[in-house]
Amino acid sequence: MESSSLPVILITGSKGNGKTALMETIIQNSGSRKLACITNPPNVTNLRYSNCQRVELSEGCICCSLRHEVLSALTELILRRDGADYLLIEVPSYADPASIIQTILNHKLEGRVRLDAVIMIVDAPNHFNDCNDLEMSYLKHIAAADLIILTNSTRISRQELTKVKQDLLTINPYAKILERVDLVNSLELVFGVSAHNPSLSTLEKFVFRTSRPLSLRAMQKWVSNIPVNILRGYGVLNLNEISTKHRFFLVGSRTEIESSGPWQQPPYSEFVFFGQKLDHVALRHQLERCVISQVSPWSRWFG
Repeated sequence: MESSSLPVILITGSKGNGKTALMETIIQNSGSRKLACITNPPNVTNLRYSNCQRVELSEGCICCSLRHEVLSALTELILRRDGADYLLIEVPSYADPASIIQTILNHKLEGRVRLDAVIMIVDAPNHFNDCNDLEMSYLKHIAAADLIILTNSTRISRQELTKVKQDLLTINPYAKILERVDLVNSLELVFGVSAHNPSLSTLEKFVFRTSRPLSLRAMQKWVSNIPVNILRGYGVLNLNEISTKHRFFLVGSRTEIESSGPWQQPPYSEFVFFGQKLDHVALRHQLERCVISQVSPWSRWFG
């Protein structure tokens, strides 16, 4: 989906949990998307970057001493005319994702960079061991995650897996937890857009579109109660109270709305959601309740 800002995706997790493998999966299956990647420390990964602009940082911690390098790298990518569609940042196990997020949200980059998703890989059998490893920022990674992907979940009992999930949600009650996900065919989780081969996707897709404006108040109420089985989504908003175009982004339990300037075509609203076991009838009914049936010609100016 087109946006005026550069979407940034953080890949986090403890050492050896599959961050590099996930990065490779994303890069190798990115299709026509132009990707950029920031890695730290340099030269420690065998990633193949044939279709990815690679930015290596010098020795040091990406969340502390190298924050200025991250800021410079982001600025450079934004200024390039052939810039990337997405930026991937692999977060080392010892780094604090919150500090990297603060760098991304730096006021100098406001409106030009957007935190799109924080995706964490958790090795289910080793979760509790990783929690006790003081050399890693494992708990901080969990706290920052939008989506947590459990790997090797079949190597432990269902009872043990339930304990892992409960512990993860105790640390971060807002994260969405997934297991047994075929990421190659479910890259909607990463990019928030339709897969190249939807028939192979492990996620369901729901689309809602209307040419009538939406009530801002009704939308705010709906967004605060989005169904838990929606994992990713995006939208274009034609709000009755606002004359300009807005874009909507959803990952996990976190939502964001950004202004997209004046309309260049007849106004409309559209939502695309990805999730598991979606109730299409209920979703359509909920969104239709946000649609204004009759519009006053003065409503955009006087509410």
